[in-house]
Amino acid sequence: MADPHGKFDGALEDIFDEFVALQRGDETVDPGARETAEQGTVSLLLHFVGDLAPIEARGFRTQWVEDPFARGDVALADLHALSEMPEVIGLEHGGSGAQPLLDLSVVDVQARGSASLWTVDAKNGKFTGKIGKGTFVAIIDTGIDFRSPVFMQPGSTNTTRIKRIWDPGLLPHDGITGPDKTLLLSNFTYGVEYTEQMINDALQKKSGAKPVKHQDCSGHGTHVAATAAGDGRTSKGFVDKYDLVGVAPGADIIVVKLLYLQNEPKHAGVKIEELPLFQDAVNYVESVASLSALGSKPVAINASFGWSTGPHDGLGLRDLWLENHYKNATKRVFIAAAGNSGDSHDDRNHAKIKLPGTAPADATIDVPFTVFDNRTKKKDGNHCKPRSNTSDYFEIEFWYAPIAPKAVTTSLQPPTGAAKAAPALKGTKVTGKYKIGTREFTYHITHEEKATTRPPSTAAIKRNVIRMKFLKNGDDYGTGLFKLKLTAPAGTEFFGWAGSTWPPHGIKMGPGAKKLGTLPAGMTVPPEGTIGYPGTSKGAITVAAYDDFGLISTFSSRGPLVDYTGQGVYVDKPDIGAPGEEIKATVSRDSTIGRAGGLYAEWQGTSMAAPHVSGIVALLFEKKKNLSLAQVLKALRDKARPPNNKPNDFGAGQAHAKASHDAV
Repeated sequence: MADPHGKFDGALEDIFDEFVALQRGDETVDPGARETAEQGTVSLLLHFVGDLAPIEARGFRTQWVEDPFARGDVALADLHALSEMPEVIGLEHGGSGAQPLLDLSVVDVQARGSASLWTVDAKNGKFTGKIGKGTFVAIIDTGIDFRSPVFMQPGSTNTTRIKRIWDPGLLPHDGITGPDKTLLLSNFTYGVEYTEQMINDALQKKSGAKPVKHQDCSGHGTHVAATAAGDGRTSKGFVDKYDLVGVAPGADIIVVKLLYLQNEPKHAGVKIEELPLFQDAVNYVESVASLSALGSKPVAINASFGWSTGPHDGLGLRDLWLENHYKNATKRVFIAAAGNSGDSHDDRNHAKIKLPGTAPADATIDVPFTVFDNRTKKKDGNHCKPRSNTSDYFEIEFWYAPIAPKAVTTSLQPPTGAAKAAPALKGTKVTGKYKIGTREFTYHITHEEKATTRPPSTAAIKRNVIRMKFLKNGDDYGTGLFKLKLTAPAGTEFFGWAGSTWPPHGIKMGPGAKKLGTLPAGMTVPPEGTIGYPGTSKGAITVAAYDDFGLISTFSSRGPLVDYTGQGVYVDKPDIGAPGEEIKATVSRDSTIGRAGGLYAEWQGTSMAAPHVSGIVALLFEKKKNLSLAQVLKALRDKARPPNNKPNDFGAGQAHAKASHDAV
């Protein structure tokens, strides 16, 4: 019987294995996957070739199709048989793990200034030039403070530029429900949608106005939105009025809250996971932007968040879906933050391992990594309602190119107890336990072959992954030093990534959470190869961060992506650089994080760089609304200012709004 795991992503492996364990009457092996396994049905992203009909006949219930991708529900009892079909290339559940990744900076990208695209009278807020009118900037993030004056119409203090807010984490209230299901990829609705009129009624405190319960308690989404499209008017009392203005202050705004939801969105009692929620978010903002009632305007979609695990080659199933989604699209462009994993002495969630010696002889290396927990509190208010901030699980993956005929073997030494041998390639899941004090902790190891395709070819290509998952016990983890022993032909390269977590607890490469410590020969923690999804996709414009000197920011993730095929890197990433350090912008009044004074925060990260480019894209759309991704990318790349670092650090160079605008 064929092993189904080769076509599953890691999250689906866990759910399927837990389902099998439940059918056998076994004690639960993975509480994090148990809820979905008990439901008996799972929602999946399918990558297929040929006709979808035989896949549907085998039990796949289609929700939507973007050939060669589809999303649908599958009974877990049918999943094994479905995976054996030659028409099925891959099945992805997605799991969890997305993390939220002006004054001088807007001048720096040549949007504001006498020789740039627009100027503003700092006394009265009168703008002259191209400011993004007739366009949308969409923010998929932690939400927005819709009450902030920087998002109001010119000359008004209570009439919004926000045309829609969709909050999937709110329950319907006061007769307000989710968006029309035709706006989503799913064939159902969920959450709450607030229209422009509802927001204005609440702002103007009209009699009978229904409450707008949406909040941004993190502040991240509000800061991002202000950088892309805020008009700066709340600067009064902090710096000169209309000093802290975003890149496209004339653009209208669409918001989807994806991160830190108050409630888990569900349909028919089943939790909606992050990946289908993200796909619905993308489709929602594009559908709203195209509504004739709102002017059918072009939209620049900003994603200042990302996932850190996966193959990092641009060929994961979700990478290919995003690429396919934007391949022939016009009037819509997706902009992604590169990530903040570039500092090898800080995050250390990435490692490169090359076994010493000369092939074909085998070599062995002990790879250290540390499970840590630096939280000072085990609850936070990012979700608006204080709740436990303990991650359901930690995971770490080591990817490598297929090796024939030699095998890779491995075992894991936990902080206490005996080492546990990992399974051979295509083996079953291995479970281990260890104790810290009197508490027992559980981990799982899998070793699988993962198939994908490299467009335009539909031929299968393969990469292998050793994946370890560490389960919580209550609100705690068994922290300490682990050592993964790898044995393979000398010269074999492994690429390791740990899932990011916030507040600070998770996995860091090396022997120690606070200090890098001594790494074994052959193991490095480089800044290269650290870009995460969705920035790894060909369907995204990926933005790295630079500092005041035009140099790549220490924290900024950078390329190149990984190549497991020998055919060369599939796509060059990142695409462009933008300012990402000490970016001062409005945050939500519901947030207490990192304020520099009043309702302002000075933050850094590629999360802050990406909205600079989203604002620039809105300015390009103002000039020519039918631009495609390829045309926008060409204008940005061709007219970028030369980088001060090597090209792979932040792509073509520093973004230049005026020159790119002139080129379209």
